[in-house]
Amino acid sequence: EWKKFASYAFNKSHAACYSWVSYQTAYLKAHYPAEFMAAVLNNELGDIKQVNFMTEECKRMKINVLGPDVNESEYKFSVNDKGEIRYGMGGIKSVGEAAVSSIVEERDANGKFKDFTDFLLRTANKGLNRRALENMDMAGCFDNFPGFHRAMLFYMPQNDTVPFVERAMRMVASYNERKNSTQIDLFGFGSDDGGNESLDIPLPQCEPWSQLKALEMEKEALGFYISSHPMDTYSIEIENFTNINVEKLYKALDNDNNMGRNVRLACQVSKAEDLKGKSGNDYGRYTVEDQTGSFSFALFKENYLNMRNLLVPGSFVLLVGTFSKSYRKDNEGKEIMEVRFNDVHLLDSLLERTSKKVKIEMFVSQATDDEVMQVVRLVKDNPGKQSYSIIIKDDEMNMSCNMSPMTGGVNAAAVLRQLKKIPFVRFELR
Repeated sequence: EWKKFASYAFNKSHAACYSWVSYQTAYLKAHYPAEFMAAVLNNELGDIKQVNFMTEECKRMKINVLGPDVNESEYKFSVNDKGEIRYGMGGIKSVGEAAVSSIVEERDANGKFKDFTDFLLRTANKGLNRRALENMDMAGCFDNFPGFHRAMLFYMPQNDTVPFVERAMRMVASYNERKNSTQIDLFGFGSDDGGNESLDIPLPQCEPWSQLKALEMEKEALGFYISSHPMDTYSIEIENFTNINVEKLYKALDNDNNMGRNVRLACQVSKAEDLKGKSGNDYGRYTVEDQTGSFSFALFKENYLNMRNLLVPGSFVLLVGTFSKSYRKDNEGKEIMEVRFNDVHLLDSLLERTSKKVKIEMFVSQATDDEVMQVVRLVKDNPGKQSYSIIIKDDEMNMSCNMSPMTGGVNAAAVLRQLKKIPFVRFELR
């Protein structure tokens, strides 16, 4: 009887439970998408790979995932009044739960922090050391303070050995010491200033970090990129010159039908090793990554010699290769497939070297005359080798005009990145 019962009861009961849980989670995701995804992210907080995956799902759902902010973040992921997910300060390296709780309690009790000086004064004894402040800065916690940028905390004047963050902490400590040690004379009267001294810490005048450096520092503090990804800079190259990303590459390796298929992958080199095999031959092992994940591969013989100079950590490249049968086999002795890369190009020079023609379409019914002329001037002010055409379209009048130049070309790299930001312009490479 037990055997007969087990043949159906266990399966049906679990199927019913899983169906009910699936219904509940589907309902929450449909009706409370931001809150649901914030809860999922909190559940995966210790797994960087899963956090990356879930933030990409948020983008697909058109839910903004914002970086940490001292005036809005809690300890974990939370949802703000605009329905956006705000990264929790607890996910920042070297920032403990006690310190975050103290910051949130101070903010709830006395209002949002006005600027960096106000933040330091109100959190001076909340367990925040220099390393914690630096990581909070690298993660973007102070980005919304007026006049502030991330390079300021690390700024060190010439012939000085103390960065701004250390000097600021010392100024706050000295101020609090004076404030708490008011001198009382024999008659019980206070000091002349009446305790009305105020503190203002002027922000240093220095250049902000480049976008790439800011993102690298952000990744160091959080473990991954959240405000954007360095590869986002090359969105035009990715759209026009690639046919796969890392995530799709892994899936394609499981399908034998892809044997011999061409691979064009845009990525950033994160690791490069020059090694020597048992036979004494040199070879290289590399790890690359994009917005969807990381991938490792090796190069041998001519491919190694021809490609190694461009495959250095931090470089952004287009890898070209094919899906091929591997020399290795899996644990069961079956043949497996691999990618053999045989060519590499720097993404920075890809647009300059292409022979494709740039086709620019302007929809003038959506823009003013001045805006249209700004686009025309942008093209004229950036001459280059790419041939191009400008097509002016008026949807209201159902008319179009082709302005292809007789001679000359355009610098596609300089122009297209700016055109991408203009809503009434479309372009493509042919």
